[in-house]
Amino acid sequence: MSALRARLAAILLAACLLFTGQALTTPQHAAAADPGYLMVHFTGDGSNGQQIYFSHSTDGLNWSDFNGGGIALRSTVGTRGVRDPALVRSPDGSRYWIIATDLCIGCGQNWDQAVNNASRNIVVWESTDLVTWSQPWLLNVAAAIPDGRNAWAPEAIWNPETNDYVLYWATNATLNGVLKHRIYYARTTDFHTITTPQVYIDRPGTQGIIDTQIVGVPAGAGNYRYVRASGDGQITLEGSNSILGTWTNLGNLSGIGLTGSQVEPRSGSVPDRTLTLNPNGTTFKGLKAGSATLAEGRDYTLSGNRLTLKAATLTRLAGDRAYGVRTTLQAEFSKGVPWQIKVISNSTPVLSNATGTTGSLRIPTQFRGDLLATMESKYAEGGNAGPLDWTPYQQFTKAFSPSYTGNGISLTHDFLDSLRDGARVNLTFHFWSGAKVTYHVTKSGGAVIGTTS
Repeated sequence: MSALRARLAAILLAACLLFTGQALTTPQHAAAADPGYLMVHFTGDGSNGQQIYFSHSTDGLNWSDFNGGGIALRSTVGTRGVRDPALVRSPDGSRYWIIATDLCIGCGQNWDQAVNNASRNIVVWESTDLVTWSQPWLLNVAAAIPDGRNAWAPEAIWNPETNDYVLYWATNATLNGVLKHRIYYARTTDFHTITTPQVYIDRPGTQGIIDTQIVGVPAGAGNYRYVRASGDGQITLEGSNSILGTWTNLGNLSGIGLTGSQVEPRSGSVPDRTLTLNPNGTTFKGLKAGSATLAEGRDYTLSGNRLTLKAATLTRLAGDRAYGVRTTLQAEFSKGVPWQIKVISNSTPVLSNATGTTGSLRIPTQFRGDLLATMESKYAEGGNAGPLDWTPYQQFTKAFSPSYTGNGISLTHDFLDSLRDGARVNLTFHFWSGAKVTYHVTKSGGAVIGTTS
């Protein structure tokens, strides 16, 4: 199984495009002025961020925005906003479609409404050359689903067995007494009409699933022609030789740091890093990594009290960039104990949904090499939330505390008990790397729910 997961790493970029709301065409498929990859994406919340943007790359790693970074296509239908776009190509390359969630957060709808009473449509554009696009239209995919409350993250793949497209998406609906997001599918030839929606993926119990992407692997992945990546609390991989046939669990990507909440690889270039020294009357003498003395000019520079570590040196010291402290440097002065400067490899921490009581709420957390600094707490409707109502910054250990070995952040009874009943609270966790992660909690009587969105 580990060998198969290694083989799947070759298609990981395509699998992860789902979770960043992007779509990819291979170089030979792209009818663009320059050969390469076309990425279709949105940029954030608000009426302008939730539109269609194009970016181009020749290597899949470095991207340039089209249209000066401006909107490529604007939705004029439905909610007039789109998220999670996907680019679909016909088998002969003569036609393309963009399909997207009909949703505009922050411009008339909040996340609670988006989950429980949102558009049942997706938005569609069509083109023959990737340059000139039709006006958008709405395709109602979830109206026929009993108690269907939304339609999120549409994707589609050509199915040679049925000579049409399998269109699939997530809908929050009640089935067998359980309300949750499941993946549904329907078949279409033109993205104007569809067959009756059917349940495609339904995880056991109350486990929901809101994101899935299928990748065709011409050379095969193990014994399978197709690989399916789904965000169901992690990135679960499944294989099949038939899009509408039986799928076999191949494992997940948690072992290499990828989850369904966020994809944040520890790769790419490392920049120079600058910190300010406070010599307190002493003189800086040098910098060491273990017994090796670093060279000024080559490994670092000193301008006044500003010490800059060179990118190449940090890259070397970080090694394989496994999470955590990679090297501890010693900054030596004319007097006193040397300073310790820790070189830490980290990515943005990932928090997960949680339930608890006013006694305590433990938020599952992947710290990913980072350390928690502080927490801000504000009511969504305005005003500071917590026992320290004169400031949004809450007290370490009194209101919250991290457990790095236990992989969690705990909110205390003092903090939770002080919250207004039924009022949504927006938390901002600040980490020492500078990363900020938003989380939400709501108290209802003695119960507390924590969500990432």
